[in-house]
Amino acid sequence: MVEEEVSRSLARGSALDFSTSDRGGLAYVSTAGRSLTRLRWLDRTGVELGTVGVPGDYQNPMLSPDETRLAVQKRDDDIWTINLVRGGDQRFKFDDALDMAPLWTPQGDQIVFMSYRNTRIGDLWVKGTAGDEAAVRLLRTDTMKVPTSWSADGAILSYTTVGEDFDIRLLTMPENESTSFLSTVFAEGAGVISPDGRWMAYRSNESGERRIYLQSFPSSGGQWPVSTAGGVMPRWSADGQELYWVTLDHQELMAVDIDGSGDTPVVGIPHALFRVPFRQTPIQRNVFDVSSDGQRFLVNAYVEGAVSAQSRGSSTGLRN
Repeated sequence: MVEEEVSRSLARGSALDFSTSDRGGLAYVSTAGRSLTRLRWLDRTGVELGTVGVPGDYQNPMLSPDETRLAVQKRDDDIWTINLVRGGDQRFKFDDALDMAPLWTPQGDQIVFMSYRNTRIGDLWVKGTAGDEAAVRLLRTDTMKVPTSWSADGAILSYTTVGEDFDIRLLTMPENESTSFLSTVFAEGAGVISPDGRWMAYRSNESGERRIYLQSFPSSGGQWPVSTAGGVMPRWSADGQELYWVTLDHQELMAVDIDGSGDTPVVGIPHALFRVPFRQTPIQRNVFDVSSDGQRFLVNAYVEGAVSAQSRGSSTGLRN
């Protein structure tokens, strides 16, 4: 099975980057094909305001709730935190496990992540950001799991399952009970809970291409389209009045106004904010984050002139 082949390759020195296609295929690229990226601060028009750290091979950057730190996956397939106030970075853990997709808890004192320790399938783990406390496994199943968002009160963690089915599931805390939020014949994922806890934004390929949708949270079965064309990696503004996502070619950041105060969301007209060559072909959890005032975007973009990793990859099918 392809998922097992990818999982067996996810080891030091032979890690793979991969993402799913609209039809559930799995595209992957070897470590040798990775490209140089830069973490850049841009304003809403795409003007650069500054950079974070030095050029490297970064994936899944995520700002801490107070925006003083950044959690990011580096080329060594481990998670690091970067201090955005005084500079400097620090390895999040000191072990040989392959760890991916860091996600801060709402309190900012812990990070949830996907890890391959003691398993061929990525499980969900959590670890505090202070001291040397041990990581704790939150959930172990026979399917790869990518953490995507928290409810504001920290009671619910949403995550995407990656395998023969691509679904959105919820993990309730502290019981660690897993339940389904959205499971259909289509591929759904990247579910992010709105700040007020009333809506879930996600991507689905039910139209034939990946697009962004909304459902009520908890789900009542209603669904509302958000993007009018292909889109991935939705992200809410801090006030829940705007939603952002990346176009399928990873070249443009889109935005739309959302009024979710009523029983039915009112969705505005999507518009482009700026163009930038976003990093491609990791486990596509996110390639950007947004400041709490919605005026700055931290983007993970290719360094100009770097060879695209995607051009050196290969692909194979994974039944959806």
